[in-house]
Amino acid sequence: MEYLRAFSSELLKIKRTRAFALSTGAPLAVTAFILTALLVAIHHRYVQDAWGFYLRGIAGSWCLIVTPLYVALLLALLTSIDHSAGAWKVLFSQPISRPPLYLAKLAVALLLLAWSQFVLAISSVIGGFLLSAIRPHFGDFHRGPDITKLLTALLLAYLASLLIIAIHLWLSVRIASFVLSLGVVILAEMANVLGMHQRALQVYWPWLYPVDAIQALGFQSDVILSHLIAASAIGATIVTALAVWDFSRREAF
Repeated sequence: MEYLRAFSSELLKIKRTRAFALSTGAPLAVTAFILTALLVAIHHRYVQDAWGFYLRGIAGSWCLIVTPLYVALLLALLTSIDHSAGAWKVLFSQPISRPPLYLAKLAVALLLLAWSQFVLAISSVIGGFLLSAIRPHFGDFHRGPDITKLLTALLLAYLASLLIIAIHLWLSVRIASFVLSLGVVILAEMANVLGMHQRALQVYWPWLYPVDAIQALGFQSDVILSHLIAASAIGATIVTALAVWDFSRREAF
């Protein structure tokens, strides 16, 4: 019952932030960017598998560049209310234990990321049909989008993002300033771009996990998917357990 009350409270807080707007706008922006880029650049190019080429561009951009920054900003928004005006003291004065408060935030973050993946899937398919209508000579659109492969890839990317969410939630709850999370994201983005084909980073750098996971959409990776998803899930569980312990023992934020 405590967990349900805490979760309901976190859902209500979303109305006081721009977290839902971010969760909807970020995937739409990625789709719009890739669609615009292709419309501008494809006048003299023909692609055999037009749908696959287009969807790989969207999925790759989302997982490699957008997801780390999006997760950090989303969790900063979700915790911003609690860090302002001494809200933590008010929460701790309520007749509820601390673990539900923390896990409710985690649940809302996972829910919003799932919504973003759904919006990305819908918008990318709509954008693909627009591309085929505006630039029919870009490539072979007759086979249509492989919806099953797209949804599978986004689901795998979602599961591979669990460890990233756990890390940034702990950082956002622990420290009010967004500076540390931003610094981690900048480092993550640099490593993602410079080392995405490095075996060591693929295995040990969680911000690359979503990129490796979308190999189901045609990306190539040497990392075994089951191992990657297991590492993300187990890592997220360990980080969350440590974060809940830390959250429960602190007197003030």
